[in-house]
Amino acid sequence: TALVVIGFVKQKRAIAPPLEAVQALEERAMNASTSVDRFASSFFRWCIGCSARFSDTMHTQPASFHETKDTVEFTAWQTKSVDAGAVHRPQPLISPTTFFHSKLWWKELVDVTKARLKDPISCKDDFMLPCPNQSRTAFVPKPCSNSKAIRWLRALIATSSVKVDPSI
Repeated sequence: TALVVIGFVKQKRAIAPPLEAVQALEERAMNASTSVDRFASSFFRWCIGCSARFSDTMHTQPASFHETKDTVEFTAWQTKSVDAGAVHRPQPLISPTTFFHSKLWWKELVDVTKARLKDPISCKDDFMLPCPNQSRTAFVPKPCSNSKAIRWLRALIATSSVKVDPSI
């Protein structure tokens, strides 16, 4: 007889956020007090919609923006680290413009992206989420770090009128 070893393999997939968190981001995208927070809320909601990793967005130029009547799209010029010389095609990041709480949650993302494309300083950025200043009322012309983005995401969800389990 053969021995069979049954082992538990830990799942490597990301855990989807609860619907309440998505609704909270949609609410903040429409009702946050500053344009910077509204942009960040719509950015994080867009990331959920297209299943983008934060690192994907750090390799996505605002110039790759494309909007249809049903989607908001960008193209990541790099997704995962690959071997030098490997053939690589840009990865489309496409989020449908469906909503669970607030219509037009994507409006601030689209408006700020268009404004960044007209600005001679930010038009050549190769990242999507600029770093906010201390009061989150303006952007600093550099990419937002992963740790700052997570703190920002949690703060936005916590200040929403939609109740979300604080353990996320």
